Amino acid sequence: MRILLSGATGFIGRSFIDSCAREYEIHCIVRQTSDTRCLDNKVAIHRFSEVKQLYDVASEIRPDVLIHLAGLFLSNHDEDSIEELLHSNIVFSTVLFDAVNEAGCNKILNFGSYWQNYNGKDYCPVNLYAATKQSVEDILRFYSDAKGSRVITLTIFDTYGENDKRKKILNIVNDLKDGDMLEMTGGEQRVYMVHISDIISAIKITIELLFREQEGDYQKFFLRDENPIRLRDLVDLMIRVQNKRVDIEYGAKPYREREIMNPDGIGRVLPGWKPEVSLEDGLKGMMNMKGRVEGGN
Repeated sequence: MRILLSGATGFIGRSFIDSCAREYEIHCIVRQTSDTRCLDNKVAIHRFSEVKQLYDVASEIRPDVLIHLAGLFLSNHDEDSIEELLHSNIVFSTVLFDAVNEAGCNKILNFGSYWQNYNGKDYCPVNLYAATKQSVEDILRFYSDAKGSRVITLTIFDTYGENDKRKKILNIVNDLKDGDMLEMTGGEQRVYMVHISDIISAIKITIELLFREQEGDYQKFFLRDENPIRLRDLVDLMIRVQNKRVDIEYGAKPYREREIMNPDGIGRVLPGWKPEVSLEDGLKGMMNMKGRVEGGN
């Protein structure tokens, strides 16, 4: 099966490649300036400098499935970043969808964010980034309704796991040393944590589902466990698992504007999928990986 992947250098993209490069023929579309050393000798890399080149890339590859992970995340936009946000998330995505449609590919796996669901509503964007993600879904509905594309959007909550380089709270805590201090919010917000291996299993299930769908089908599913965990309980669990002696100052920082405090029950979970990696096992894996990396330096 030939897959065209956007967002290959991100955490989920890299992890999908590491897990599935021998199972699928993966072609990655990346910007001319992207650092692709993490992908060397694993997949085919196709660079572009202008979005119109996506038509030539898609025509050359003729993929069976498009997995669209690429996107620019901004918690807050300003006058200097708004154009890049709209171009990266809406213009690029639309041209990519049109290019694969012209190349005969009618199966698309897209990714959304639970930040599209402020206060648990079916749609209420936390910020402009979330609004662009919803715009992408609306555009995909055109391709499913008018062009017969089979489309599934998977909505992601919080992901974690080994080899994650993002400045997320678990990675920050993972890097703390005995005696360190970390200022946090009150930590009362609840989060769904899904290990990267469970995200990969969801992707593989969804690929199979796309081949069973009818032309023109559009579906949306959410990747979450049954119950969210309070953020301060999550941090405390990681500290216990790693047996660290650190000082966490809860309440030292304010919550973000439009913070999602409780995402409990948002959305329909992907059929045939459930998280298999427990939080404790996942956190231990992060600790063990960090130890191996430091031991090799």
